[in-house]
Amino acid sequence: MADPDSGTPGVDPSGGGVPAVEARLARLETRLLALRVRLARGARADSDVPPPPASSAPTWKWFEALGPIVNGVVLAVVGYFLTGAVEAGFKRQELQLSNAVEMRDLLKTLQGQTVPYEEMEASALTLAAFGAPAVAPLMSALASGGELRGPAAETGLRAIGLAEPEAVCAPLERVLRNRSGRYPWLAHLSALRLVADVECREARPIVATYQRRLAGPLDEARLGELQRTYAPDPALDRSAVEFLREQLDRTREALSP
Repeated sequence: MADPDSGTPGVDPSGGGVPAVEARLARLETRLLALRVRLARGARADSDVPPPPASSAPTWKWFEALGPIVNGVVLAVVGYFLTGAVEAGFKRQELQLSNAVEMRDLLKTLQGQTVPYEEMEASALTLAAFGAPAVAPLMSALASGGELRGPAAETGLRAIGLAEPEAVCAPLERVLRNRSGRYPWLAHLSALRLVADVECREARPIVATYQRRLAGPLDEARLGELQRTYAPDPALDRSAVEFLREQLDRTREALSP
């Protein structure tokens, strides 16, 4: 077999008589060693390059892992507030029912036809102890009028207003704005006194408008026009208009800055 490097079959080109196969093996070992050296140098060069940062799990995998936890927390928070709101609603209804039961006898006394004024006033003051929940029935008693019932209800509303003015001022302002004939002029007179005593500052524009409405000459046509804005019993007459005008002056002065 001819040696491709020497051109002489079966003899080493060095002339030393080494078989050609052994020479080839020696050359292959030399090349292999050179290859190993090159590979080792390449590995060292690669080791000088900092490796890329280890990538964490993709963002969507984190969301997928945290999803059940977040949902559980949200459901727990919503359930907590929903349960609290429901319990508060039940407690509020129970309180309203309890107040209604306890106030029933007091309201019967206040609405009585032959009850002395002292008892009506005592009932109104006892109702005032319930605070804001008693405003509505006392306003109803005030609206129903009467020479005794109205002043008694006014006393109860004044007692509440001194402690909780915001609970009383808004209903009184609605009375003063009303022009439908729902309330008697005595109820308007009481409302004007109360907004002054309780110091309902927000009622100043309403009082000023009211005063302008009652100002000027009072002929029969004008009186008839005003009468239609109040309940017919008791009827609004000239003396009643004068009472309202005088109270308007006092109320506006009391509410002045």
